[in-house]
Amino acid sequence: MYFQRVAIVALIAVGLSACSGDSDSSLAPVATVPTATPAPVAAIEVPASCPVTKTEPVRLESGAMRNDIAPGLNAGPVWMIAPSVVSGFDANAPLKTIWLVSGDIAGPVRISGGVAGGNAVALFAYNVPFPEPPANATQAQADAYNDASRALLIDVRGPDLVIDSPHGMRDDQRGYIFYSASGCWTFTIETNVGRYEIVRYIHAGT
Repeated sequence: MYFQRVAIVALIAVGLSACSGDSDSSLAPVATVPTATPAPVAAIEVPASCPVTKTEPVRLESGAMRNDIAPGLNAGPVWMIAPSVVSGFDANAPLKTIWLVSGDIAGPVRISGGVAGGNAVALFAYNVPFPEPPANATQAQADAYNDASRALLIDVRGPDLVIDSPHGMRDDQRGYIFYSASGCWTFTIETNVGRYEIVRYIHAGT
């Protein structure tokens, strides 16, 4: 599989701010929290039975394009900033993902995900209360901090994500999604104006 690792210390320092590229890419070159790195989409054959959501530029409520963030997957008033097809997964290797909800939506938005033909569900880790990183840490201290932060990320993950209002297309909801199986994944988004779906394909990779 294709993996890169992300340094938790660097992750907190930048607050998941690297949003100009694909959301699934790693944030920093050093690491203890593994995150899957997308393989070239052209090299992955997506089954006809998996109608992945098209990747397109993000648009604000006004209709203008938002140029400071990567293209994403759109379902009505909600965007998932991630490519539609990625390669490689691991139950403990999350893909970092940004969600955006239009300011036209009132009330909470609930997001859940599952794989077609199986029982696997997506696990979300958002708003993680990471401890303050150690200052001028030795390598051993940094490793211990990273290990503890990684364990916390895994410990707080859950089967759905609730995004409370108020919403806005510049209010980035940043966090991680854990996938435990390859295949066609459907994310169901429930809002006060309707129910939407986003589909992406997770290839097993080698």
